[in-house]
Amino acid sequence: MSDKTEKRFSGQGNQRAGYKPSDLVIKFEQVMHPRFKRSGHNLILTQTISLVDVLQGTPINFKSVDGRTCVIAVDELITPKTCKVVPNEGMPTGDGACGNLYVKFNIEFPAIMDSTCTQTIITALKANAEELS
Repeated sequence: MSDKTEKRFSGQGNQRAGYKPSDLVIKFEQVMHPRFKRSGHNLILTQTISLVDVLQGTPINFKSVDGRTCVIAVDELITPKTCKVVPNEGMPTGDGACGNLYVKFNIEFPAIMDSTCTQTIITALKANAEELS
């Protein structure tokens, strides 16, 4: 259903003896959601996660548009360019199916990190790069 959709129910409106029943017309208006953006029948969610959760592969929990708790298993390294697709968690298409939910990521980095911690991370990343090459 798109913005400004109307549903008409013939003969289901005001009814009075001696008069033909009127139609019942319902008009829908799309309102913005604070967390989800709509793109056709698909929804887009930008989920904020910490750098620690990214590196540990912590499953991502979030509330769906209808309030259910959803969990995405992290089976790859998440980057700011990662987009996970959750099939059939978008908006209804009108034929019994639903669009998809696309989850993008905003990675929160620590506000403060001492030089020892920074050096440990650099060393680990360099060792990982050498191991993979």
